[in-house]
Formats: sequence, C-alpha cells, structure tokens
Amino acid sequence: MLALAFTLLASVLPITVATDSGDLHGSCVVVQVQAHDDQATLYVLTSARLFRDADGVRHAIRSIAIDRIPISPHDVILPAATIVDIAIVSATVPSTALAPQPLSFSPPSTSESFRIVGAPGGLEQITERIRFQSTLLVVGDTDASGLTGCLGAPAVNAAGVFGIVTDCRPNKAPTIALLSIAQPFLAEHIPGIAPSIRTTMGRNVFGPTILVPCGELRSGDVDVPFEKNPTDVPVFATASFVQPESIRLAEVTVLTLDDRTVRLRFTLAGTPPPPYATTCQPGQALVTVRIDLVNEGRTDK
Repeated sequence: MLALAFTLLASVLPITVATDSGDLHGSCVVVQVQAHDDQATLYVLTSARLFRDADGVRHAIRSIAIDRIPISPHDVILPAATIVDIAIVSATVPSTALAPQPLSFSPPSTSESFRIVGAPGGLEQITERIRFQSTLLVVGDTDASGLTGCLGAPAVNAAGVFGIVTDCRPNKAPTIALLSIAQPFLAEHIPGIAPSIRTTMGRNVFGPTILVPCGELRSGDVDVPFEKNPTDVPVFATASFVQPESIRLAEVTVLTLDDRTVRLRFTLAGTPPPPYATTCQPGQALVTVRIDLVNEGRTDK
C-alpha cells in the first residue's frame, strides 16, 4: 500500500489555467502514457471547471501549464454533456517515468473510506467518507479545500481512481464526479480504455433536414431537442447525416449536450452542377442523433 501511495503521489501534477479573469489552479492525474520513439504522450484527467463554468460557457484561456509544461488549448478535450464534469488533457514530453494510474469505473461503496490526492507542495492527501452518492457524483464528509490543487484532484480507493474533484470550496464537503458516468467519453479519446459496459438507454432522435444550394458550402449550428423521463440523465451523444442527396461533403459534431437539447455544428457542401447545366438540384441531408441516458439514483448516508 505504501508503494502504491508513493506511485500515485508521483502521478498527480499541478495544473494552472490562465484566463482573462485570473489564474485557476488545480491538480490532474496521469491515466495513460503512450511511448513513441524518444517521446511520450501523457493523458491526464482533471476537472472541466478549470476550462468552463457550471453552465458550460468556456473560459477565455490565455495559457495552460501542467507542472510547467505548456499545453495548447487544442489538447484539452471537454465532454459535450455539461453534466459530465471531467476534462482530458494530453501532453507530449521527451520521456517520462510517470506511471499511469489504474481507473475504477465501479462506484465506491458508501461504507468505505477513500482518499483525495492533491499536487505536491503542501497538504497532499485527505481521507473522506461518502455522505451522499448518486449516479453522477459522490460528496465527501470533510472540507478538503486546504488540499494543494484540490480542484481536479483524483479520488482514490483500493480499486484505483474512481472520480475527479469538481467542487472544493471552503467550509463545504468536496464533490467528486464519477468516472463511471464518463466512461464512454474517456474510451473515445484515451487509448487503451475499454468501452463502457454500463447499462444505458439509447435513443435516436431525428433533427431537421438541412439544405445547401447547388455547389455551395454551408456551415452553422443547430439545436436538436429531445424528450426524456425526469429521472433520465443524458451522458453521451453522437450525430450523423442520413439520406444525403446531391451532397459531396457532410460533417457534423456534437458541441453540447444538456438536459433537453443537443447542439450540433455542421458543414455541408452541395454537388457542383454539371457543365452547361441550366438547373441544379440543391443538396440536403437529414440530421440524426443518438443519445445515451442513464437512470439516476441516489444514496444518502
């Protein structure tokens, strides 16, 4: 256990995000290392609150650094679902002795204690017990705001890192976002993480048919509303075009996913008219979205 604790402490790094409103400080944990030639790519997890507010509005970021390593904002991946409060950051370094930490996608038991591990430089870990638990998060029982880099710090039990601290204000118990709810997002962007085997409810929703003039390019955003039961929580979404007609390029990505709406960004290009044609049919494609939902439960201690 002592060796495991030492290895974990070495894999928790400070992260600083400089914004137009001031600097934000937190921690991040190394969860994957990919070696290639004489370099290595680190994948770390931290809190999405370092990069956007609770409503999903991104901060105006001037710079990012992980333990003095400069990070491009393009290397920060945020989930579309604002309810999933975990960010992935990648960094390429010459080489590293850092060990990736094991992840646990099983929510912890309410009867067990766990640790929150901060970055080096001060109070580095604190022991907590679960006071509240739901499908999305757990809440501890002890103020952890004195922990160095508390925001974004990993929450750890015997199985590994099971969550990331997303709220660490003074005089309040910490809130931890569970990795179990973020597993589809993590598996999509971090090599070596298995897809979720969690039971989810998939729902296919048809959006609008988007038109584009013949031979022209059209880009923009579109909102696709959907209905759900009050206890269902949307956690992941993908989008695609179907039934394309007279289209030579069709791209669509999910920007945000909230409780009732998916926002998409699309690009469509219509097929050019044939030579000497006097008429040309506009292009069109139908938007379809798949939304994964889980039914939220809760456990109070």
